[in-house]
Amino acid sequence: MLHTKVHIFRRFAPLWLLLLSALLWSCSSVKYVPSGQYLLKNIRVHTDNRDLNKEEMRLYIRQHPNKTILGMKFHLWLYSRSNSQKTSKWHEFLRRNGEEPVLWDETHTRNSVQQLSLYLRRHGYYDAVVRDSVYRGNQKAKVRYYVSSGEPVVMQKVGYDIQDSAIREIVFSDTLRALIRPGMLLDEDALQKENERIARLLKDHGYFSFSADNIRYLADTLSDRKKALMTMQIKDPVITDTSGISRSEPYPVYRMDRISVLARNATQTSGDSLAMAAEPLDTIQARDVRFVMPHDFPVDAATIAPLIQLHKDSVFRQGALDETRRLLAHLNTFQLVNFDFNPRLGDKKLDMDVHLLPFSMQSYSVELEGTNSSGNLGGALNLMYQHKSLFGHAEAFNLRLSGMIEALQNTGLNFRNTVEIGIESGITIPKFFFPLRLSRFVATNRPSTTISAQYSFQSRPDYERTLLKATLSYDWKTGQYSSHSVRPVDINFVRLPYASEAFRQQIEGTYLENSYTNHMVPSGGYHYQFNNQGKSPLGDFVYLRFNAETAGFLMNTLFQLTHAREKPYRILGNEFSQFVKSDLNVTYYRPLGGNNLVSRIFLGVGIPYGNSRSIPFERKYYAGGANSNRGWQVRTLGPGSFRDTIPRMFPNSTGDIKLEANLEYRFPLFWIIESALFVDAGNVWDLKKEERRPGADFDWNRFYKEIGVSAGFGVRLDVEYFIIRLDLGMKLRDPAMHRWVDGSDVIRFRNTQVHIGIGYPF
Repeated sequence: MLHTKVHIFRRFAPLWLLLLSALLWSCSSVKYVPSGQYLLKNIRVHTDNRDLNKEEMRLYIRQHPNKTILGMKFHLWLYSRSNSQKTSKWHEFLRRNGEEPVLWDETHTRNSVQQLSLYLRRHGYYDAVVRDSVYRGNQKAKVRYYVSSGEPVVMQKVGYDIQDSAIREIVFSDTLRALIRPGMLLDEDALQKENERIARLLKDHGYFSFSADNIRYLADTLSDRKKALMTMQIKDPVITDTSGISRSEPYPVYRMDRISVLARNATQTSGDSLAMAAEPLDTIQARDVRFVMPHDFPVDAATIAPLIQLHKDSVFRQGALDETRRLLAHLNTFQLVNFDFNPRLGDKKLDMDVHLLPFSMQSYSVELEGTNSSGNLGGALNLMYQHKSLFGHAEAFNLRLSGMIEALQNTGLNFRNTVEIGIESGITIPKFFFPLRLSRFVATNRPSTTISAQYSFQSRPDYERTLLKATLSYDWKTGQYSSHSVRPVDINFVRLPYASEAFRQQIEGTYLENSYTNHMVPSGGYHYQFNNQGKSPLGDFVYLRFNAETAGFLMNTLFQLTHAREKPYRILGNEFSQFVKSDLNVTYYRPLGGNNLVSRIFLGVGIPYGNSRSIPFERKYYAGGANSNRGWQVRTLGPGSFRDTIPRMFPNSTGDIKLEANLEYRFPLFWIIESALFVDAGNVWDLKKEERRPGADFDWNRFYKEIGVSAGFGVRLDVEYFIIRLDLGMKLRDPAMHRWVDGSDVIRFRNTQVHIGIGYPF
């Protein structure tokens, strides 16, 4: 019995330490709370109506308690560690980065009750009752807000009183998109959104001067105070002439007249500030747009003119103006894009000036970094050059030269060092480089074409490897949150001029043998991305990424049409790969009172066929590392429950299938330091069963038992332009051991991994 208790204590030792820490924090939280006052411990909102959004109502509460991290007030505890009588740097640091206790204020509570009542009225609950209760004890106060919503007011009927027949016809033609309908609550926010929708609709029909404030509502509740007969009113504006006589006139419909682009080059002044250069200007006419610009302006008028979606003599459209702004921003060459309008009421004409100020077109950068890959120390040098408009049409050109050297540990194969050099270049054209006319597509989807090439040479004591890559991709957007990319050409040549006999023997007959031979990967693919960050008022958003890739299909078809007999098929002496591959990554970001809870799910599978017995090494999935399951080194988890007993300098545990889930709680600490607690779970598997690797294949009856689980914490430095990340991951379940790791073993060296990375892991 005693042994069982000791075992339970050891297994859950981290939990006991956490509970003890919470107790100590609680004891110090009221250290700086004056006598007779109370620390605001927490607030709660209780309601009898499940339709009400509690998180949204909390935004209207005027006083909130100190920030919490997993329920513990770390910043308050930090402040409480200081001594107010001391002025040393340490105590100043604690006070500066900590948080003073939030003292309960009765005035704030009363104001919060009023604000919650106003919130409920705005959403149709005119009989709602809000009351508060405050529980005080041990110098702490807990505030509760109780909301009794009552019966809401419902819009029984929605009618229209529109004086201008032309406006009335436009509004009636779009009622299917209306945001208010009979049966809905009398919600003022919904009414305001409907006003903004109609104002935008009218602006898209030339009503440049119309605004949402020109729309009023009348609510008739005489017959039943819980049922409102709504009438939307749009009255003609009242005009007062020079003689003082007032009369109503219809809203004017404006047509575009003069359209000018006023462009200037930027010049450096003092410090980092920029100003427009004083230089001779040329006047150019392109289409129906007049350009006033320097003769050496980096983007020519012929490129800019098609992006102006408003045209002379056409009716003003707000959507065309917004699309013009997006298209000009899509060029990534202008730091300033402004629009000025001059409406002429007499002839109902509208002049538009577009002001453009470009970025500096050329930039150079040098990166020198240290590397630590599985204990192998080294350094890397990267030289980068960028031109934002190489040929004067906003073509973004990038060139990167890189070199890396790494000292290797001795593992019995007499490894000494590795050297890698490479060159990579690419150009992005802000349109489809395509022989078809797609003007309408250009206007609405902001397409671009990217052509890139890359060469790298890698020299290790056990082998030499070269990689040549060429890519052609077409990218475009559909809507505000979605983007697409199609790669019709994605060719990789891999050659091994040299491989040591020891290395060949090591991989002979294994799944790696095919990956370390001369081969070619002619592939194409599709990529979709969805990111609705900024859409929700609560700040939560979803990031979704989907990839699909196929390799060798067209090449194989050509060989079959020519009745080629020799297999495997070769091009320029190289076998080419055939496979299909697809994966899905979904990440959800949820704010929690100044902190963030981020969850991610990744699913992927690749299937070789035809010319290939396995997927190329560079296309396989792996688990472990700084952006995956952080309890393991990169490429050391799995596949499945297989345990590789052969010592290797370069871990190569990869698979054809990957399942992974991550949960990370991120919170600020002090200064530029952030932290996180995380749990990672996942693994990779092979599709085919192999006797030399028992347990590596995917089996529906056991795969869930082979999920590797780790947890840990991280520290992040949020410097000006990027995040430097240090994560400590601890194994909780090792599929190779077929069991959970005991609590006493979690923090042992063999079960922990330290990862250094740039940016967040997902």
